[in-house]
Amino acid sequence: MVNVSLFEQELVHHCSPAFARLKPASLICFQKQKFPNFDRDYQKYKTQLKKFGVEIQVLCSCERRYLVLVYQKDALEHQLKKPEILKQLKRYGYPESNLKLQIEFLSERLNKTNGFPHEIGLFLGYPLRDVLAFEHYKGEGAKLCGYWKVYFDVEQAKKTFDIFDKCRNKFEENLFSGKTLAQLLEMHLMLTA
Repeated sequence: MVNVSLFEQELVHHCSPAFARLKPASLICFQKQKFPNFDRDYQKYKTQLKKFGVEIQVLCSCERRYLVLVYQKDALEHQLKKPEILKQLKRYGYPESNLKLQIEFLSERLNKTNGFPHEIGLFLGYPLRDVLAFEHYKGEGAKLCGYWKVYFDVEQAKKTFDIFDKCRNKFEENLFSGKTLAQLLEMHLMLTA
C-alpha cells in the first residue's frame, strides 16, 4: 500500500476536475479534527500547486472546519469575465475583473451569510441557468443532484458528471499506485501541451 497523506487524498478526490481544467475551481472542506496539521499541509500544497498554475485559498473557517477554494487562476479569471457571469456577480456587489478582489469578496460573503452565497456556483463553473434556478427555488425541485443541482439540461449534466467521475477515478488510481499530486499535474500538463 502506497503511503499518501490524507491532505493529498482529499485534494485529489475533491479537486481532480479543476486540476484537469474541466472546471475552473473546486471547493473542499477540511475538518479541523481530521487535519491537525492543516496549516503546515496548506502552505506546502499552496507552494507546490502554484508551480502548475493552481491556487489554493482558504475562504473561511469556523470552529470545526476550513473551506478552501482550489482553482486554475487563468480559467477562473476567464469564467468570471464572461459578460453573463459578470452581470450576475455585479448584482451582489462584486468588483469587476480583479480575481483577487472577487475571491476576497466571496470570502466576506461566506463569512457574513448564513449558508452558502448562491453565486459560489459561478466560481465553480456551474451552468448559470442552474445557479439562478437554485437561488430562485431555494434549492428545491431540482431534476438531478450531482456536482450541482440541475434544473435544466439533465442529459448534458449527466455527461459532465460522468466526465468528472472518470477524471477523479483516474487521478485517484494514479495517486494510489505511487504518483504524487505534483507528478499527476506534470503528466497532465504534458498530455495537454
